[in-house]
Amino acid sequence: MEVSEATPKAFEHEAVFERFNQFVDQGVELVRQGRFQSASSLLRSEEMAREIGVRYDRHPTGVIVIKPPGEKDAESIVSAQALFSNFDHGYKATREEPLIVLSPISFSDEARKGTRGEILRRIQQNEALVFLEEWLHAKQWREGKPLCGQEDSEIDVAIYMRNKGIELTPEFLNRHGRAAVLTKTKAR
Repeated sequence: MEVSEATPKAFEHEAVFERFNQFVDQGVELVRQGRFQSASSLLRSEEMAREIGVRYDRHPTGVIVIKPPGEKDAESIVSAQALFSNFDHGYKATREEPLIVLSPISFSDEARKGTRGEILRRIQQNEALVFLEEWLHAKQWREGKPLCGQEDSEIDVAIYMRNKGIELTPEFLNRHGRAAVLTKTKAR
């Protein structure tokens, strides 16, 4: 995704800018604090999408976990969730009406009860990181520029998160070549 120069019409009112920035900041803070379920709940906001002029996919492809996942299963789960989630403002959607898709991860009762705590937490962390990532792409779109000066929007989002003190998982860093670039750049 390339970051565009134009400011979306929905943001012509300063109050909408402010509410959106507060929303993103709250999501950043929840993820930074490790409150992943709260962050994911907050970030699944159809209301915020509508307020900023973004279509919200109310029926995204989700990832359903039927039985307790092991370590390798967890990697596949978070990879699928990231693949199904996106902020689109020019591929299938339009610049005038972009689309945000947040793919949820759901667990059957058996899977939730049987999943080791550290694996469940890792899956929840990755879900929250991906939801935040898509809203940060919306922020790039809204501002019409990178958040941290990186033209590659995926790298830009990762640097932004790192600079905010968010712990980035190996799964998150391994997508889009982020790990290689982040090891070369200093946190601010």
